[in-house]
Amino acid sequence: FWNYFSAPYLRSLVQKHNTLSFHLAAADLINWEMEAFSLLRKDFYRLGLGPFDCYRFLSSGVHGIFMALKMCSEVDVYGFSVSMDNFAASFNHNRPSESHDWGFETMLMRLLYFSKAINVCNV
Repeated sequence: FWNYFSAPYLRSLVQKHNTLSFHLAAADLINWEMEAFSLLRKDFYRLGLGPFDCYRFLSSGVHGIFMALKMCSEVDVYGFSVSMDNFAASFNHNRPSESHDWGFETMLMRLLYFSKAINVCNV
């Protein structure tokens, strides 16, 4: 879990699923993720990209990718797209999100993919 709002649910989850391990992500990791996300967003604006909608929360996918980038020497992602057309047609039933900017996150995936920071597997 990376969002401190999920902390109150941990006790009941541990009791209900006592054979599983649950962990809260370190605050330093989350702070790094948020800082990187904000700085990349500002860089995109400087390049003339945007405007972007709300960015209060990173999607769970971006959290996972950022965490993997800190922990792994190579990151392969599945179920992500670097195509805005693919994304708009298939994700979230073409509805906007109240807490994520899917357009920005798709551009972020493109940046990570084209800079060879991640491998996007579309098989």
